[in-house]
Amino acid sequence: MLFRTRVWLLPISAATVFLVGTAISYAIGERAYGVLQHIQESDDPYREHVARVDSDIEKFRLLLEAVAGENDASGLKHVEPLLQDVRKTLDEIKHLDGKKEAASQMATNFESYQSAAMVATKAMLGTGDPAGNPAELVARMQATRKALDGTMQLRKTQARQDLVNGEQAVFRDLRSNLMINVFTGGLVLMVLGLASKLVVKSVWNDLGDEPAFLRARVQRVAEGDLVVDGHRKGDADEQSLNAAVRAMAHRLCSTIDQIRATTEVISAASREMAQGNLDLSQRTEQAASSLQRTTSSVEMLTAAVHQSTEAAHQAQSMVAATSDAAERGGAVVSQVVENMEGIYNASKKISDITGVIDSIAFQTNILALNAAVEAARAGEQGRGFAVVASEVRSLAKRSADAAHEIKTLINASAEQVGSGTQLVREAGKAMSMIVSGVQRVTDVIEDISASAAKQSVSIDQVNQTVVDLDRMTQQNASLVQQSTAAAEHLKSQATDLERAVAAFRTQ
Repeated sequence: MLFRTRVWLLPISAATVFLVGTAISYAIGERAYGVLQHIQESDDPYREHVARVDSDIEKFRLLLEAVAGENDASGLKHVEPLLQDVRKTLDEIKHLDGKKEAASQMATNFESYQSAAMVATKAMLGTGDPAGNPAELVARMQATRKALDGTMQLRKTQARQDLVNGEQAVFRDLRSNLMINVFTGGLVLMVLGLASKLVVKSVWNDLGDEPAFLRARVQRVAEGDLVVDGHRKGDADEQSLNAAVRAMAHRLCSTIDQIRATTEVISAASREMAQGNLDLSQRTEQAASSLQRTTSSVEMLTAAVHQSTEAAHQAQSMVAATSDAAERGGAVVSQVVENMEGIYNASKKISDITGVIDSIAFQTNILALNAAVEAARAGEQGRGFAVVASEVRSLAKRSADAAHEIKTLINASAEQVGSGTQLVREAGKAMSMIVSGVQRVTDVIEDISASAAKQSVSIDQVNQTVVDLDRMTQQNASLVQQSTAAAEHLKSQATDLERAVAAFRTQ
């Protein structure tokens, strides 16, 4: 058990006994208070209300006797206020704790009595039911009065008995409370005496000697004197504080010797750590400087790649525009080829038509020649016809000559149109080759742009990696500086520890 616990055991034991006694006394007092409160709030008011009801019933009875004796029906006007007072008092009794049943019984008997009494009185006054028998009504009134008197007598007796029982219970609780207080006081004194003896004995066994001697011994240890003197009388108990202080001094001597040896080793190691951290700090700073230069170079390379990517995008846009223009030119050339072919075909048709005209002129010439021959045969009769035939031949010849010239021109034009068509076809083929070449150039530039974009992303990643390496190198440099400072601090602490250990005397 802890020393503090044993010291506190004495007041705690006394307080526990005192609190238990106080709790019991409080419980008894609370019960007595409850009984008194019940007497004050229920029993005493109940007794007063029962007495008041009994008094009002007696007044009611005397009033009815006076009215019947004087044969004065006007006196009945004073009956209703008395009835209201009785009912009000009975209603108040119902609201008292545990008195509802008694109030209901009294109210029932009272209502039966007052009803029978009023009927009998009115019969005697001659104002009631003519068919009623006054003797029977009076007998009924007396029977209900007897029942009411019995109930009232029982309730008055009960009220007095409840009051007496409550007072006796209060007196018993007060006496019990007094006896418990006396018993608790004696028990507290007995517990204090026994606990004091046990606590003092336990404390002495734990200390093992006088507190002044122990304080002096601990003071010497605190001042660095770990050389303890011999045994004193009373410290034979190896479980006491005195024996523990002596064992502590011996262990401290051994520990201080080990600390001295360890401190020398730590001091030497801390010096080596400080020198190593200094070298590592210098190398880390050199690495950080190299990384910074690398970072600058990578940033320049990143800027160049970004410019190349932008130029590739611009070239891609220009080639796309050129490709669109070449495609539109190819479409125009194709349309020209189609138009030239149409002209060539039309020229052929015109040439054919001219050939037909030439053939018609040739046949007309032959017919005119035949007509001239026939006119010559006819002699003088055919002279006019011969003139006409001559004119027809002349016209046919002129038509044939004109058709021949037209055919010659159309053939020349057709040859030129054919040459133009061939040139336009060759131009269309060249334009198609240009469009195809532009498309291939577009594809190549798109590949260059995509590669440049990938290179830009890769260069950005390399740049970020170099930045991360630079940051980590800076952090490593900071950690190396902290480690160097820690090593210096450890060396200083080892020196301080050597000085602190030197203050202890172990021999």
